[in-house]
Amino acid sequence: MTGAPVPEGCEAVVMQEQTEQMDNGVRFTAEVRSGQKYSPSR
Repeated sequence: MTGAPVPEGCEAVVMQEQTEQMDNGVRFTAEVRSGQKYSPSR
């Protein structure tokens, strides 16, 4: 969701399409890098 608030300390945003729901959490199906899809507001 573009423009949605993110928790303090967030370093990356992962698109839902790059995740898989598991019984005990979420698995990322692509590499996650710091700064990915996220630019902190100034």
